[in-house]
Amino acid sequence: MTQIINRDAADKTKGFRLQKLRATKLLLEASNELSSVNFYYSAIEAEEDVTIIKTINLNTEQLIEEDKNYDDIKNFTIFSEAVLNTLVSFFDIYTGKWQKSHTTAFTFSFYTTTNLGKERKKELDDGTAIELPPKPILEILQNHSEITDDIASLVKSILLVEYRKQYSNLPYKGYLKALEDISIEDFKSFLKKINWLSGQEDESALQESTEKLIKTSKYYQLSMSGKEQLILAKLLDKIDEKQHFKDFAERFINSAEVELIFKMAESEVNEFLLDPIWKELKAISEEITDKRNLEEKILDVCPTYPKSKIATLSRKACSSKTEEDASNRSFLSLKYRVFSACDDYFFDNSKFTSSIEPSSLDDTLKLLQNKAFESIEELKKDYTYTLSNKETINSIVINLIDSCFICFDEEKSE
Repeated sequence: MTQIINRDAADKTKGFRLQKLRATKLLLEASNELSSVNFYYSAIEAEEDVTIIKTINLNTEQLIEEDKNYDDIKNFTIFSEAVLNTLVSFFDIYTGKWQKSHTTAFTFSFYTTTNLGKERKKELDDGTAIELPPKPILEILQNHSEITDDIASLVKSILLVEYRKQYSNLPYKGYLKALEDISIEDFKSFLKKINWLSGQEDESALQESTEKLIKTSKYYQLSMSGKEQLILAKLLDKIDEKQHFKDFAERFINSAEVELIFKMAESEVNEFLLDPIWKELKAISEEITDKRNLEEKILDVCPTYPKSKIATLSRKACSSKTEEDASNRSFLSLKYRVFSACDDYFFDNSKFTSSIEPSSLDDTLKLLQNKAFESIEELKKDYTYTLSNKETINSIVINLIDSCFICFDEEKSE
């Protein structure tokens, strides 16, 4: 078995988040190929920075990508260290696997946030004089139709010098003989397997486009709206979780795991968007001294209010408390915001100072509920609540009246 350079020891920290985002985006793109892709897998640091494997019927397609996020480099040329390292690595993978596989189609990518520059060298490191084309070599390689025999010969010469250099101090020579003997036509076929992606999205732009891609995934449901960042975070965490495995096969995320992440996110509150105000609810409750229940507060301002209506409102208050007991901090935040909205209403409108008719109390109750609903709708632009439908909000208003937070009369409120 031919031995090649183990590149695990290389500096893998720079651009690591870019790799994970890129792997996630490619994985989601594979999931959207609804009609053709049966199974797909994604990993980072398996062979190169990102590896995607797609099974289509009985055939397999494998994308192997190198990602470069070098902010301190203005442009890449074919003589850049990162490019030369990538070419050597891609050739080793191509020669070691491509020629032995009849069912796997390989594609390579060099993904970089920087642009491509023009070469200036007049000779190679071994002293060989070269004649550079008018355009940057990598720019020519981007357009596969422009790869002539002359360009392929030039790139082969450049790669040979680098290949010998990298293997010079090693007891094994990798696929040097295969590179020396490869025909120009076969070398052109190798070069056409590489996509040179320059000026690509940086981490920030890549995160934004990946979140948009989550919305178009076949696993995405309307109930997941607002949870795109949560789903992305879980996908990135899953990649992190698998990086400690020594067996490269165990580093892959498969299609079933992606689907499960979407399903789990559907029933989970996005902690990034959780309204933190729930912490204030307990402090507010400890300051209230008015201990009257719902019925007492109603009858104190409206002695003629029908008992049947009081019973109905009491059931709604009870249902709201049951919902609260079964919910999480998001419900407590919702409850506090509803209280705050009702408090704002009474800041602008006087409380009752004498007995009123049942219709007046009903009107006030509806105004409180409408105020609360409008307030929550505005807050939902920034926060996520597990429950926020109008019926729930209406019942919380009744709950707040019953549990000492809200009253109708100024004299007995604290």
